[in-house]
Amino acid sequence: MTKVLEKTEVKTDTIFYSNDKPKFITVRTKFEYDGGIVKTNIGTTHVFYRNGRIARITQIDEFGNYLNEKLFDRKGNLTEERITTEIDNRAENIEDYLESESFGDFKKTINYYKFSRKTKSWYKYKEEFLNLINRKFEETQKVLNENGQIIEIKTKSYAE
Repeated sequence: MTKVLEKTEVKTDTIFYSNDKPKFITVRTKFEYDGGIVKTNIGTTHVFYRNGRIARITQIDEFGNYLNEKLFDRKGNLTEERITTEIDNRAENIEDYLESESFGDFKKTINYYKFSRKTKSWYKYKEEFLNLINRKFEETQKVLNENGQIIEIKTKSYAE
């Protein structure tokens, strides 16, 4: 379906803070197709704190789908990581694909990290597994202790 998209423009866009440090760096892409024009970000997007440290790094595929995202605190510690493990689309035409996210199915894993005063190190304290398949959403959360052992599991599901 995406074969009808023609990439017509690719440019790096940077926004700066007043202190001349970068705030946001991304690659903007313009596609043309029979019915019009669509613009999206692709590649790696960086968001920075005012102090110059990285706040977020996002990997985006050639069609604007988020593949991986890492969030950091102001000291540079990883606090959250979002990983797309599967993407599918049920749209019947390119207009549906471009204009509505409800046609998409996905599987994602989100890891949350925090600092343990007990072990004096960062650890993964929660894992979320998100699945959206045929407009049905399933979420499983696992809460972990400092040793990586599961403390609690919660599951919920609902329709989109």
